[in-house]
Amino acid sequence: MGYAAEVLADSPVAWLRLSEASGLPQDSSGNAHHASAVGGTPTYLQEDAILDDPDAYGAILFSGVSDQFTIPAHAALNTNDVTIEAWLKPTTLRIQGIAVKNEASSWRLFMSTALGQLEFDALADAVNCATGANVLTVGVWSHVVAVYDSVGQTMKVYINGGAAKGSTAAVASIGGTFNSDIIFAGAAGSRWSGGMDEVAIYNTPLSQARIQAHYDAGIASVF
Repeated sequence: MGYAAEVLADSPVAWLRLSEASGLPQDSSGNAHHASAVGGTPTYLQEDAILDDPDAYGAILFSGVSDQFTIPAHAALNTNDVTIEAWLKPTTLRIQGIAVKNEASSWRLFMSTALGQLEFDALADAVNCATGANVLTVGVWSHVVAVYDSVGQTMKVYINGGAAKGSTAAVASIGGTFNSDIIFAGAAGSRWSGGMDEVAIYNTPLSQARIQAHYDAGIASVF
């Protein structure tokens, strides 16, 4: 299957392909969770992460200053289990946000060091996991997925199909049911600097096999 077919097979709650020429990013999942606001002046129609899929026409470049977009709060996004997926190409390595629901009461995904390491944490960093030696590279697209499994009580971050690191202790909750907007490209003061493409949110914990399938469907076109 192509990349789009792999994503749709896992029933995303929201899937923003970020291929618009301007304006608000639209949801391709069929659930109408379109972006409600865009901050700053992101640059549209940038080099794709996925080139072998005829439905993917662009990516968005974020300046790292004020650029961001928001998916409005909705009951369908307030679930215990969650998977957050995106293709990312940083232009610089520093502490910077990727996605945040609510730092104090729910979860966030961000670059945590100047080495390009990532962290997925929740509840004001009361629970977390980080990528350790697995890092992003300036100018290179990487497939990044953060997963919380409420049954297994685990948090994991995957880079390019592989599990970078999981939480070392049982995680009873990440505040997934907290009702809040989801901001992509980070919160004020720590905006994402670089490309972002194919953002998806699922209300299920994707398995490593499914994450690998998504990555494999796009890997031939990553550069």
